[in-house]
Amino acid sequence: MTEKEYLYQGWLKIFRRQRNGRKYDILESPSGVAALLIDDKERVLLVEQYRPAVEKKTWEIPAGCLDKAGKSSVEILVEEIEEECAMNIDSQELHLLTSYIPQIGHNYSTMEIYFARLTQAQETERAVDDVDVERIRWWPLQELGQAIKLGDILDAKTILAYYCYREMDRSCE
Repeated sequence: MTEKEYLYQGWLKIFRRQRNGRKYDILESPSGVAALLIDDKERVLLVEQYRPAVEKKTWEIPAGCLDKAGKSSVEILVEEIEEECAMNIDSQELHLLTSYIPQIGHNYSTMEIYFARLTQAQETERAVDDVDVERIRWWPLQELGQAIKLGDILDAKTILAYYCYREMDRSCE
């Protein structure tokens, strides 16, 4: 691997890599972890938060950055669900659904998506006291699929989690 020439070093970092005479600018950011949580009424938990990059509120599955040294992906995810959703999840309930590189053209960080089926139905919607998340809502799976098709859900990890779950669910029939 070639030496990194940093162009910017904030929370996100940008460095330049050269290969075969070409210069490539690479975004360096923390990897992430997310959860597709489904209750016994076949509803998916989504969180609403304001995203400055797109200047709007979005609905997404709960997620966080893998930026806590000495903690596993699952440990960080359990903490994120508690912080963002005020819910306690046993780490044994979480199973890896998929892992991928969200922006492979200019970033090498990964996103791991876990899945858990909760045995008890949850309240439909409520406000949350969190720095990033404003409220949570349990979406019927079919309604989430429609929102994705209509372009109302824009978050890639949420869309991928939905389709991975649907494929997993079909293969178990």
